[in-house]
Amino acid sequence: MVNIILVANLVGMVPYTTTIFAQFVAVAGISMIVFVVIVMKMLFEKKLRVVSLFIPSGVPLFILPLLMPIEIISFLSRGLSLTIRLFANLTAGHILLKILATFTIMLLSAFNLYMLFVPVLFVAILLITCLELAIAVLQTYVYITLVLIYLHEATEIGH
Repeated sequence: MVNIILVANLVGMVPYTTTIFAQFVAVAGISMIVFVVIVMKMLFEKKLRVVSLFIPSGVPLFILPLLMPIEIISFLSRGLSLTIRLFANLTAGHILLKILATFTIMLLSAFNLYMLFVPVLFVAILLITCLELAIAVLQTYVYITLVLIYLHEATEIGH
């Protein structure tokens, strides 16, 4: 899975292409599959002990009816959180690059007075491209780390 996400993110760095994870539906699909697999693993291995995930230790019994729905919503929002984090970070970087590249092309076709700013914009685009490359790798790392944390939590229920 790491290879798929990393390669797709790096392919998105090639000019005139986009990463599949810049599409919300693709990211949501992968995140929901991962989340459902984790929940299924929890249910098959831990059965009724899964309920303990939604009951924090040391909470008085009279607060549980209020706290359990909050914990359940928090748990279910993990899939959405994985989706939005990867999608937003990759999309924002591509939008920034497109804006700067378009602005540079507009300056090149404009008056000669603006030619002084073009080298600065090219350096800015180069630096942002390097930043985007780092973000593509970092977002893969963050996504996989969160999935592994969720998976670890699913296997540690009731221990």
